[in-house]
Amino acid sequence: MRWRRRWASESVYKQAVYTTRSGIVARTQIPEQEVADLWSKAQATGLFQSAGNELKCPIDHAFTGEQLQEILNWFDEIAVTITKYGLK
Repeated sequence: MRWRRRWASESVYKQAVYTTRSGIVARTQIPEQEVADLWSKAQATGLFQSAGNELKCPIDHAFTGEQLQEILNWFDEIAVTITKYGLK
């Protein structure tokens, strides 16, 4: 029997990547306006959705290479911004 990869849409558990605004604000020196700008950029991709104080990127389909690059670029921008302002 050959193993078959299950896509997220077939999974009982809904898969998503989450990030919390409060976690970034509480643990970094990033100014609130900069965090708001990062959130707006994520939502502008159309790949992230608001989930209360969090953003989520549902994994409910196969992403294109371009979409994956957009997600990685956004996380990279957060990493660069954290490096710029530092941790608390």
